[in-house]
Amino acid sequence: MATTGPEPTACKLVADGGTCDFILTTSSGFYATSKHFYDANGDDTPDYEKLLDIKPGSKVCLQAGAYDTLNIRGFEGSPEAPVTLVNCGGRVDFAHSHANAALGVLESRYVRIVGVGAAAEPYGITIATSGNQGANGLEITDGSSDIEVAFVEVESSAYAGIVARTNVSCKWHRESFVQENTFLHHNNVHDTGGEGFYIGGSHWGALELVENGNAQCGVNAGNGTIVCENDCKFEPELHGVRVYANRVESTAADGIQVGSAWSDNDGTVDYDTEVYDNVVIAGATGDSPYNSGALDINPGTSGRVYRNFVRGTDAYAGLFIAGPGNIDVYNNVIITATDVGLVIQDNDVGAKNGPFRILNNTIVNDGPHGIYMYHSHSQGNLCHNNLLLRASEAIHLLNASVDWTASSNVTTGSLESHFVNAGEDDYHLVSTSSAVDAGTDVSSLGLTTDFDRLPRKVGPYDVGAFEYRP
Repeated sequence: MATTGPEPTACKLVADGGTCDFILTTSSGFYATSKHFYDANGDDTPDYEKLLDIKPGSKVCLQAGAYDTLNIRGFEGSPEAPVTLVNCGGRVDFAHSHANAALGVLESRYVRIVGVGAAAEPYGITIATSGNQGANGLEITDGSSDIEVAFVEVESSAYAGIVARTNVSCKWHRESFVQENTFLHHNNVHDTGGEGFYIGGSHWGALELVENGNAQCGVNAGNGTIVCENDCKFEPELHGVRVYANRVESTAADGIQVGSAWSDNDGTVDYDTEVYDNVVIAGATGDSPYNSGALDINPGTSGRVYRNFVRGTDAYAGLFIAGPGNIDVYNNVIITATDVGLVIQDNDVGAKNGPFRILNNTIVNDGPHGIYMYHSHSQGNLCHNNLLLRASEAIHLLNASVDWTASSNVTTGSLESHFVNAGEDDYHLVSTSSAVDAGTDVSSLGLTTDFDRLPRKVGPYDVGAFEYRP
């Protein structure tokens, strides 16, 4: 029988100080709350898991050692006192070669997973899966919301490294569930058979497709729709996403993919989406037909994408944007040799169409296009102060109906004439670069710093992600 009650508290919690309320050992299976247990066969008896009396503020420690799988279900903290899951006594290593995720979070809310329970370990929780395609590294699903993950390393995964999404079902859909406050930061994900980060669904626009008669609801499991009592339900939205300061390397599918993460830039809602300060090296280098970009902003996502460094991909684009607009893209460095450095796909969603503002990016692409803009349904699109080199055509517009205002973009010159040392990924400007003082002051749009977070100069900005400094 499952047990309830307090656990030993000898293991110190480095993340917050103090002691642990519960210690989980290396046995595999489910851990659930005393109010919410896992009953696989429906006999009202918990199956292969221990029940815990989790409360807001509980500190749950993973004893250092080797784990196969661990899933937590029904952990619920509060906004002021989340439940913390942390390694203690050293590093925790997950590894398995069968289906499902190595570390799973199900039907949980206000939970943070942090691998900083041992001061000597930069990533106190490591994960490796192999074999089955369903073997993701860490998966946040089944109605989970308000989750933070930090200082976790996914060393390999049969499919995606970190997944944070709930698939559409008659229980969880756009009308019944919103995934809120998904914070993923300071993680290291590499060598995956699928995406590095798979955040949110990929079919936010299914609502428009079905309503306009261009798609049949529930026709297959992959189109983000399901029929429930003769009613069509759509995959949930994400509100409040922060993906930042992660390192992603060598992923077979998109390095970072964020979808259905709707927000507004005009202050009319109190949630937002930001993807920033990430490093993506060799993202989407497999032959999957679904690879769109090393950094992929999928349908339904708006917000801000900034200070990301992207180098190398076999996908269509270094940065692929399929959102409806209301997106600011600035101070990114994108180094590719593919079709497009930055592409903005057409995605007509009526009233939710909004402007794309592409400002002060450095894009080097040994391919046909630096920027390819073919969203013809948004108004007020801006393209200022971008340094676009090597592509056959720096900026390509789909047709004359694209609303596009461009100025102060630099599109000529060798790498040596602009950068300190491109061969070592140093894309700071040299004093003689024609990008110095060639830009427009865009401080009125909120851009006042550069890739290094240092202030842009008063007066003419420099072009590209970096402001020149002697």
